[in-house]
Amino acid sequence: MPRLLLALLVLLAAARTAAAQEGAVLRGVVVDSATGAPIEGARVALGSERKASTDRQGRFTLCGLPAGPSAVRARSMFHAEREVPVDLASGDTARVSVVLGRSGVIRVREAGDAPPEALLIVDGVRVFHSWSGCETAPPGMPTEVDLDPEDVESLVVLKGAEAVRMYGPDAKHGALVVTTRRKAERPAP
Repeated sequence: MPRLLLALLVLLAAARTAAAQEGAVLRGVVVDSATGAPIEGARVALGSERKASTDRQGRFTLCGLPAGPSAVRARSMFHAEREVPVDLASGDTARVSVVLGRSGVIRVREAGDAPPEALLIVDGVRVFHSWSGCETAPPGMPTEVDLDPEDVESLVVLKGAEAVRMYGPDAKHGALVVTTRRKAERPAP
């Protein structure tokens, strides 16, 4: 019996040590400031290594985080980016709510989002974005674009074979094609 008790204590200590080595966990929710409604698909990041997207209820989980004070960043289309301070303890789970206010600008930024990756075309120009954050843009390719929703003439979502047919294999996860009013008003060459 004493051997069994000793073995159990050793296993319990090992499990607590492993949990502490795995780092902290951050669970949270992202909501709209005007309505209080959860924001699905918001991008959440802690530093440049840990990223997640919110589910239908606006919830997210980030695991394996370093202990100590930090800040979680959240953003979503039509919402202003916000950073909220958090204090993380190794082996513990912290909880946070992030309230995002509306923005008059659509922001599409490179890096830090989750796959699958749709190709982004604005006024006929491919905008580079890296979902994994591991890729770099080819020289001369834009990596960021800010669009005022009032400037958008049309927004077309292409899926499957049609996207690949029009834009090649890079569009295997689809293509988001944006035409601005400025492009629509320009005369054809």
